[in-house]
Amino acid sequence: MDGEGNPSQGPWGESLKSILREYAESLIIAMIIAFSLRYFVITTYYVNVQSMLPQYLQGDFIVGYKPPHGFAIPFSSEKWAIGEPIRGEVVIIQCPTDVSQHCLKRIIGIPGDRVEFQKGRLIVNGIPAEYQKIPTKGSQELWKESSLGRSRTVILADSSKEDPAPLIVPPGHVYVLGDHRKASHDSRTWGPVEVAGLEARPLMIWLSVDWEHPDSKDLFPKVRWSRLFSRLD
Repeated sequence: MDGEGNPSQGPWGESLKSILREYAESLIIAMIIAFSLRYFVITTYYVNVQSMLPQYLQGDFIVGYKPPHGFAIPFSSEKWAIGEPIRGEVVIIQCPTDVSQHCLKRIIGIPGDRVEFQKGRLIVNGIPAEYQKIPTKGSQELWKESSLGRSRTVILADSSKEDPAPLIVPPGHVYVLGDHRKASHDSRTWGPVEVAGLEARPLMIWLSVDWEHPDSKDLFPKVRWSRLFSRLD
C-alpha cells in the first residue's frame, strides 16, 4: 500500500529547510555584527549626575565612539590604541572609584602638563585660562573658559575653597575635570586617571529625558525633543 510519505522529505520540506537555514545564518551574522559594533566601535552612556552641566544634562542618553581611544582586546585588559588624548575633548572613562561604572569628563591635561588652580581658576603649563562671563537667566553663573586654544562653557568652583596642589601629569595619564566644577568629582580629588581607562568619545545624544519635570498629563518623564540626535563636539 502506498503511503503519503514524510512531508519533510518532499519539495516543500526541502524548501522549508532552506528558508530556516538562511534565516538562522542571517540571524547569526547579525548577532556577530551587533556584538562587534558594541564591543569594538560604540558604547552607550546615561548621564545621571550634573557634573558636566551646562553642555550635558542629567537624563541624556549618549552614544560613544570607541576607536579614538583604542580597541579592547577580547579576554584581556589590554587595548590596541590608535589615537592620543587631546586637551579639551570630552571622554567617557572608567570611574577611578569604581571601574565597573563610567564617568563623563573633559581632558584638561595630557602627560607632561602642569595643572594648577588659583581661586578655582585653571592654569596649565603656567598659562592662566581666560574667562568671559556669559549672560544667562539661570541661577548658575556661566563662564567661557579658554585654555591653550580650546574653549568650553563651565560653572566655576567656589573661589573661597582651598585649591588642589599643583600637579604634573605623569606618563600614561590625563587630568580630567567636570564642566560643573562645583558638583564634579574628578582629578582634583582622584588625581590623574590612566589613559587605558578612557573608553570612548561622546558622539551624539540619542535620547534626553527630564525626570524632574514629567509631563503633567501622565507619569512619563518629559522628553527634551530639541536634544534628540544632536551631535556632540
